[in-house]
Amino acid sequence: TGTVQLGYQQQTSQMTGKLTGTVQLGYQQQTSQMTGKLTGTVQLGYQQQTSQMTGNGGGTPTVTLELEQLLGRRTLLTLAYTRRNQVNIDAVSAASVSDSFRLNLSRALGNRQKWFASIFASLWQNDFPDIDRSDQALSLGASLDYRLQEWMSSQLSYSYADFSAQLPGWALGGIDYQVNQVSLSLSFGF
Repeated sequence: TGTVQLGYQQQTSQMTGKLTGTVQLGYQQQTSQMTGKLTGTVQLGYQQQTSQMTGNGGGTPTVTLELEQLLGRRTLLTLAYTRRNQVNIDAVSAASVSDSFRLNLSRALGNRQKWFASIFASLWQNDFPDIDRSDQALSLGASLDYRLQEWMSSQLSYSYADFSAQLPGWALGGIDYQVNQVSLSLSFGF
């Protein structure tokens, strides 16, 4: 079985008093069930980005690939890859391309399946070919979700991120920092 979606999105945002950007994204999405337990999604498109502040614009193909494998009745393993333009407020004069990988393992807990536990790892790289800059981030985390109703859930999560950037020509030469984050959230769907 499969699903195909076509779409177009245009977004204009004013980030500061002087910076306005437009992002246009056209895409085609294909979803297929490869086996009884393996599902894949491919989304291909082209993203055009322009800055009214600098007059610069650029476009790049976008790709999203996702595989979901059901491991038993209650466990889901997801692997995702995305390549797209990245909006960067600190480098408005240069176009950048972002690549990200994410691995997620989720498990339903209990017989009523109202509790879910997840662990994840992600790797992200953002390249600026015009200014010889590269940013990287590694993130690890875990979450515990509780579905209060079909349309409402809460989540307690922890994540660790290690971020680094090489900045040629800057006095520091680079940035390296780590973030530990604990969050509690409540989500509503309608």
